[in-house]
Amino acid sequence: MRPTLECRTTAHGLLRLLGGLLLAVCGGCADHSSETWDAIYVQGVKVGFSHTVERVVFEAGEKRVRTEMDFHLVLKRFGQTTTQDLKASSTETPQGDVLRFDYEMSMEPSSRQTRGEVAGGVLRMESTTAGRTTSSELDWPTGTRGFFAVEQSLRRRPMQPGERRSIRAMQPLVDQIADIGLVAGKYEETRLPSGNHVLLLVQMTQRFGPGIATEATYWTDRDGEVLRVLIDGIQMESFRTTQEVALREDDSSDFDVGLDLLVKVDRPLTKAHDLRRAVYEVTLDGGDPAEVFASGISQQVEPAGEHMARIVVTAVRPDQRAEVEPGGRSPTEEDRQPNSLIQSDDDGVVAMAASVAIGEADPWRVAVALEDFVLRTVEVSDFSQLFASAAEVAVSKQGDCTEHAVLLAALCRAREIPARVAMGLVYVETEQGFLYHMWTEAWIADRWIPIDGTLGRGGIGAAHLKLSDSNLAGSSAYSSLLPIINVVGRLEIKVVETQ
Repeated sequence: MRPTLECRTTAHGLLRLLGGLLLAVCGGCADHSSETWDAIYVQGVKVGFSHTVERVVFEAGEKRVRTEMDFHLVLKRFGQTTTQDLKASSTETPQGDVLRFDYEMSMEPSSRQTRGEVAGGVLRMESTTAGRTTSSELDWPTGTRGFFAVEQSLRRRPMQPGERRSIRAMQPLVDQIADIGLVAGKYEETRLPSGNHVLLLVQMTQRFGPGIATEATYWTDRDGEVLRVLIDGIQMESFRTTQEVALREDDSSDFDVGLDLLVKVDRPLTKAHDLRRAVYEVTLDGGDPAEVFASGISQQVEPAGEHMARIVVTAVRPDQRAEVEPGGRSPTEEDRQPNSLIQSDDDGVVAMAASVAIGEADPWRVAVALEDFVLRTVEVSDFSQLFASAAEVAVSKQGDCTEHAVLLAALCRAREIPARVAMGLVYVETEQGFLYHMWTEAWIADRWIPIDGTLGRGGIGAAHLKLSDSNLAGSSAYSSLLPIINVVGRLEIKVVETQ
């Protein structure tokens, strides 16, 4: 059965799963060649595998360690089966210093390839999406490790009960360096598919900045080999196993990454997207929602107790007086210019933008017309997209909320209206809850005003909860999803009042 309009605004589930699990399944590195297989489960159902090969190589007579990993997921999104693959490799010195790396993440028909090289304390990267390559640089502090840093550390020097350890390591997809903390508990009897084993419990926290962190639990044997990992929130696990078990298909899954990440509310919202104002009480298990949810002209966030915040959402328009003064970050050149995902200079995008509201000079009227155009033009019939670019969507005219958002942002920029995307949650009336979602914000006069190409209502009401925003320039394209990774499976939302 095809989902209703609101229900088709989809979760960024696959990116969250992949980003959250990457450290968990990356194999470690030893002074000899080795090969490992891990089976991946979500809520007890097998959904994929990872395969890691490490070997010693010689380059110009120098000893190097080459690690290669294949990561494969098969999941359902709103009833459709999607396949996602990550291939990553890293070349390092025997001491763990990164020399270069590359990775490719793909979900047909989209893919993203990234290469990086470290030299002179600087990481230089090139990423290619939809045929467009962008370059970026990051400072690379001494001691920074690569994708496989956690298991490398655990295998080279197994942790002891009560021990604490800190690691700084590069993370693919988000292209950021994370500060990773490991805290060893005690040895305990642990369930594995092969039976029960006595393993050391290790808590892992990786932080990307204030209020943004992901957590996992590791279980290692006395040699530091990681045999089980649990990702909190949606109960995603990986188990060390044999090739036969890792590759075995399991088509009995009822888990749907689109709908099963729904955040139910305590009472239904009537005509949710017509609301002019709504007050929510949000609880974040183990965190502070006041640090996670964004505050601005359309959404004000106040602490309301331990792990709790009061969020007031108001519909904003150019000619209406807001509850708070317009402000926040004014548009930068990156909000106006094309990039690898928002290709506002693409011939197809430019032609689309020029065909809408011809002769109209008022930016808000143009933005609303473009919002309606995206609603009518992009068919929400394909939930297999990874994160297609605006140029790709202009050709395919298919996608989910991410495709609507990037195309609308590109069309706005093509009409010289600064635009960015927003990440958060949207209320779905048929499900009585919030799904993870992406929409667009346009700079009109003195304020950022939300518009949503999946709804096409001339701006949004009070049924969106915003976590963050991004112009999707450079490495921020995928790191913009980190706030969603931070809250999946940990939110509770109550409706306090509506108008």
